[in-house]
Amino acid sequence: MQIYEALKKDHEKVRELLGRLVALREGEEDTRTALIEEIRDELIPHSRAEEAVFYNSIRAINTAQDLVWHGYEEHMMAETLLRTMQAMDKINADSKKLAQKLKSALEHHIEEEESKIFTVAKHLFTDEEAEVMAEAFEEMKPEIKE
Repeated sequence: MQIYEALKKDHEKVRELLGRLVALREGEEDTRTALIEEIRDELIPHSRAEEAVFYNSIRAINTAQDLVWHGYEEHMMAETLLRTMQAMDKINADSKKLAQKLKSALEHHIEEEESKIFTVAKHLFTDEEAEVMAEAFEEMKPEIKE
């Protein structure tokens, strides 16, 4: 598996979880809390491992700097939104609008990443390099989760 497939697999998982979160109705606080935690457990390790393995590899070649920095910024924004949702959940505040904002922000980020950054990366890295990155990415996620 190459890094692109590994990232897409995670993207689909997070999209599915966010869709479920946004679809929740009032009164499903336990499910909301569990989904927020599951999203956190998927999103944070994914973002950090992606930055360390994929984004830093692109930066090392010193090309597409603006795209990569934009990706970092979007990761930070998503993590901030997620942390805000966690805080709101602790006080049982309605976080539906924030969940929708997080979902929209991540859908935008995923679309940009899969179309623009992946395109650049496919010109920079061989298939073998992309496979090594996928292995490193998958190995790093559990370490970050801990």
